[in-house]
Amino acid sequence: MRDLVKADKWEWSTEPWLKKGVPIQYFTTHPDPVVQEIYAKMQWLELEKAVQKVMKGRFSMIIYENYIAPIIATRYTDLRGRTPFYISKETFPVMASVGWSFRKGLPIYRRMNELMHSLRDAGIIAQWTQEVMANRVRAEKGDKKIESFDVLNEIQKEYTSGIPLGVGHLQGAFILFSFGSVVGLLSFVMEFFFA
Repeated sequence: MRDLVKADKWEWSTEPWLKKGVPIQYFTTHPDPVVQEIYAKMQWLELEKAVQKVMKGRFSMIIYENYIAPIIATRYTDLRGRTPFYISKETFPVMASVGWSFRKGLPIYRRMNELMHSLRDAGIIAQWTQEVMANRVRAEKGDKKIESFDVLNEIQKEYTSGIPLGVGHLQGAFILFSFGSVVGLLSFVMEFFFA
């Protein structure tokens, strides 16, 4: 956000549906003057208009990464995975966390809390998020009958659509096992007759 504010004659926007709830609360109550300036100069544009302005230059869009990444991968990414857009690697937290509702005094609460922290720390939740986004991209491209290559789809394929193993795939293991058995049998026979 500091880069946006420092840039000369740079503009930015977000979608109008973010005028409600947590995002607007983040911008209106944040004590940082940079965040306040971002909010003061914020434009409220629909996605298509904002994308057109981004393509022209000197314009950025502030939006949820998990919302915009599948849209870019679906609509604006070519067969080789190239896109004219850059998604910032730096993010800012708008929501502290997602909550689960449990009955007060439930005995599994502590274990469930530990499990959620373990899943997050191990990167499993991030992996699930990537898979959901990849499935969304694949479904949207399938609906539009577009056959194209994209990074999210390849990640999803790599982790979820394994090839069933056949005898041909395991042939090397069988040969190595057979060779080891023959060598073992020969050494047993040699030890039996020459010992």
